[in-house]
Amino acid sequence: MVRTKGSFRWLALGLVLLVVLASQLTWALGGRQPGAQADGCWKATITEQRTDVSLTGSVLRVSVWDKPWLPVKVRSRGDFSTTGYTNTKPEYGPFVAEFAPLSQGIYYIEPQGLGIVFEVWLDGKNYTRVDFTQQPCAPTPTPTPHLPTPTSRVQVWATPRPATATPLPPVPVQPPPSVESWYGRIVRHEKNPNGVHWASIVIRVRGRPAGQKVEIQSGNWGALQTTGTKPEHGPDACEFGALQSGIYRIIPWDLGTHLDVKVEPGDFVLVEFYPVGRTEPRWAGSVAENTSGEQPTEHVNSAIAVVVAGRPWHDVEIQSGNWSNTAQTGFKPEYGPDACEFGALRAGTYVITPMGLGTSVEVTVDGWGWALVRFDQVAVSQPPPAVPSAQPTATPVAGGVATQIPTAQPPKVSQPSPTAAGPLWRGWVVSNNSGAKPGTTGISSVIVVRVLNWSGVPVQITGGGGWSATCTTGTKPEYGPDACEFGGLWPATYYLQPEGADIQIPVTVDGLGMAIVEFAAP
Repeated sequence: MVRTKGSFRWLALGLVLLVVLASQLTWALGGRQPGAQADGCWKATITEQRTDVSLTGSVLRVSVWDKPWLPVKVRSRGDFSTTGYTNTKPEYGPFVAEFAPLSQGIYYIEPQGLGIVFEVWLDGKNYTRVDFTQQPCAPTPTPTPHLPTPTSRVQVWATPRPATATPLPPVPVQPPPSVESWYGRIVRHEKNPNGVHWASIVIRVRGRPAGQKVEIQSGNWGALQTTGTKPEHGPDACEFGALQSGIYRIIPWDLGTHLDVKVEPGDFVLVEFYPVGRTEPRWAGSVAENTSGEQPTEHVNSAIAVVVAGRPWHDVEIQSGNWSNTAQTGFKPEYGPDACEFGALRAGTYVITPMGLGTSVEVTVDGWGWALVRFDQVAVSQPPPAVPSAQPTATPVAGGVATQIPTAQPPKVSQPSPTAAGPLWRGWVVSNNSGAKPGTTGISSVIVVRVLNWSGVPVQITGGGGWSATCTTGTKPEYGPDACEFGGLWPATYYLQPEGADIQIPVTVDGLGMAIVEFAAP
């Protein structure tokens, strides 16, 4: 009996060794080693879904873990497509983007540069959250995404795409012809306090076929829509819905204009953009974002991303002193198909020049921060011909006379000096630093307007070609409780007039400077 028990013991040990050897042989033949799949693949999971919300359009929130400011594209099986950015809805998490309202249908979610597309069904009334996280790659082939039910938790795996791709041939882009300048106005603003908790803004772009891109911005949040996607409001309409209270900037791409709209819960606003006067197209650059501080650091880690809108495979030069380098758009798809990037930069000022477009932008980095520069082709209103005059001319206005800065003279820094305006309204330019950098221009001048001791007053700005916009005092409290602001202004002379005022105040800016104008009501 002892011998029999020992034999069984040795037989069991041999079987264990045989199983271990077979396992190792299986890994070796398959070319796989334990831990080889640790670096990751991305998966998407529906982490929350509520079907009892009864929204007027579905709300979709997307989180991409540890990827702030990542573009996320959402498209439907039709022509609808929009792009949002993570980290723009911090109240729902550090890496969240939101898309709303969305009608019933199948939608595809694609965080840029991750190599994954997730399919989700929305019923037009619910709330859904989808989380993208990086996990060890699954040992099985990537399953085909399938249609989730409203209560299912679906995971989709994808293998990361290569860091670089073979560039496609350049896409020929024709510059737009000379067109009219564009004017934006609020056609209808309805209040609906009957239980509706979200505002919506419908935009029509008159005279342009469906497919015109329209952007909306508020703080760090932004979204993109295309006209023709809301036919119930017209063939040239699109809509942004499920908006919270705030001021939203509406920007139809490549039209050289924008309109600021203030909404509250339940508001419905209809905005129209239509052409007025003549303009000519040109390229302009702007610094869209810069995280660098004022003081330089010893690091060599700054980076500048450059977008040349609609121009993939376009050469871009960076220059600082005697050093220069060149990159080509299309090699940084995480910022878009027309983007490139310059990295490992020391602290300093760099000049970014897209070749052959006749414009440049200066960017100062601290050696650690990141900047985004955009170049866009927009229609620019041409100012009226200058009238030769040795002295400023006086323009009669109702209630008095306002002094007009002659267009033949360059802008000067204005000192506080009240303008004669009759016995009722008074107005003056408090400050204007335009012209501080002679020979340089941009598209980022700002005019701050105060109507002293009065908030809620609409103020109109008009420029060359009939362009105009409106802001409401009290919406820029950082400049005072009675202030509002016009931004993104081109070099030109603009005229400011509060609603009901009997005067206009002219202000000339260079596209870079900032001016402050004050009015005193009777």
